[in-house]
Amino acid sequence: MKVDYTVLDPTGNITILVTSPVEISLQPPVALKLMELVPEAEQVGFLSEAEGCDIALRMAGGEFCGNASMCAAAYYVNEEGLNTCQVTLHVSGAEGPVAAEIEKLPDGKWRGTVNMPRPQKLEFIDLPGAGELPVVSFDGISHVIYEVSASKPSGSYSDVESASDTSASHFEADNRLDELPISRSEAEALAYDWCRYLGVDALGIMFLNTEASSMTPLVYVPAAGTLFWENSCASGTTACGAYVAARSGRAVSMSLRQPGGSLEIKVSEDGSFGLSGTVRITHSGSAEVSV
Repeated sequence: MKVDYTVLDPTGNITILVTSPVEISLQPPVALKLMELVPEAEQVGFLSEAEGCDIALRMAGGEFCGNASMCAAAYYVNEEGLNTCQVTLHVSGAEGPVAAEIEKLPDGKWRGTVNMPRPQKLEFIDLPGAGELPVVSFDGISHVIYEVSASKPSGSYSDVESASDTSASHFEADNRLDELPISRSEAEALAYDWCRYLGVDALGIMFLNTEASSMTPLVYVPAAGTLFWENSCASGTTACGAYVAARSGRAVSMSLRQPGGSLEIKVSEDGSFGLSGTVRITHSGSAEVSV
């Protein structure tokens, strides 16, 4: 089948948006084929029309993604020939419509703010191999907050093979922000184990350094067959904001530096979550995909 797509860069979390119709059952294999064609891509979403919303987005694994939502909104506004717009999206993994505000910047990028879904729950869970850690759960994905210390000296990851030969894991050691408390291969193995242990559709491990205002995200999506040390993670940033707000007992506005750049999360007193970042549309193309 012929598949049309557009590649976007939201803070380094390279996203492919498929703009031609693809049946849901075929979306995971189509996504994997496209990621072979665009090896720098970390995720694939599928766009369609939605009644009552401007545009619909379904991720290949059925999860929610804030960066991809921002991309979909930017794509919509660009296609409409507008410079600024409020967009309403129907997004997989979100119970209701998702609102985004998009504005074109002088450098050609788009500045976006997405009203992120509220977490369903935040709880401390005794996780195998790590002990009790905070877990922030959304519809479709849960994030484990694994705090790291700014006092540890910088160093490189051990040169170890991925925990699974079938994973789509990639990560450049030079992009790492902090020395992690465990090795890369240990973290990847825990992502697999904890996803099964918690019984969730997708799992992120957010290595959060509150002293340095930085975060290193690892995300596993079984349905899409992907495990990535992502350059940025919007839902993970939101999870960290929820955790910090709950711990402090007050509203929070924070910017978290990630390998691909910074994302900002604002947790208001009314419990709403606003995630802000930038998006660059890189190119569009089409491919003959056999699935």
